[in-house]
Amino acid sequence: GFWTWDIKRDRVYGDANLSDYFGLTLDEFSHGASLERCMQSIDRDDRPRVRLAIRKAIERRSSFREVYRVRSEKMGLRKILAVGRCYVDEVGEAALYPGWFVDLTKDAACEEQALREI
Repeated sequence: GFWTWDIKRDRVYGDANLSDYFGLTLDEFSHGASLERCMQSIDRDDRPRVRLAIRKAIERRSSFREVYRVRSEKMGLRKILAVGRCYVDEVGEAALYPGWFVDLTKDAACEEQALREI
């Protein structure tokens, strides 16, 4: 799934995969959802770490790479790897934060199964 966060307007735009995994409608993502609305789909235990990583990426104008869990009615609980980057405008202020994610749930389940078999 892919997203672009307009930091100044606090609007997250995303594709159908983002909609499925984060439990927001495609219409919400086409018009832009707040970051806080998206954060509600992240597992409660993972939220503080994800918030900190996002804040650091914005402060440092750098990249973001985190593994965390998201929950939606359609997909259930999934483990994802999210990668993004903060880009600045012409005056050096944080402006855009595009990114993507992949589902690691199957890989994580296979790894856990292999560890149990050892």
